[in-house]
Amino acid sequence: MIGVAAGYTWSGISELKQMWIEEAYRGRGYARALLNAFIVEACSRGVRRIWVASYDFQAPGFYEKAGFKRIAEFEGWPDGHINVILCKTLSDREDEAEALLGAH
Repeated sequence: MIGVAAGYTWSGISELKQMWIEEAYRGRGYARALLNAFIVEACSRGVRRIWVASYDFQAPGFYEKAGFKRIAEFEGWPDGHINVILCKTLSDREDEAEALLGAH
């Protein structure tokens, strides 16, 4: 297994609950491809917003580069770290999906 993305869709939103890439495959574009696939699937389900949480020692910057915005930060969760909540609003789902798939 190279990686996994797990989440759910409900009432026009999706939440990415877990995303992981095997260490040997990190830094080779797999995480971005997996996140793009999650976003395309969310678009196909009519989602307007995607939520994700990431600790400061994980990947909040990765999500920000993908267009997610910081919505909240919880210091001390866990002690000595910050739990960051991010959200991506999909304004035009078809354009978003086409751009991620490289369609013209």
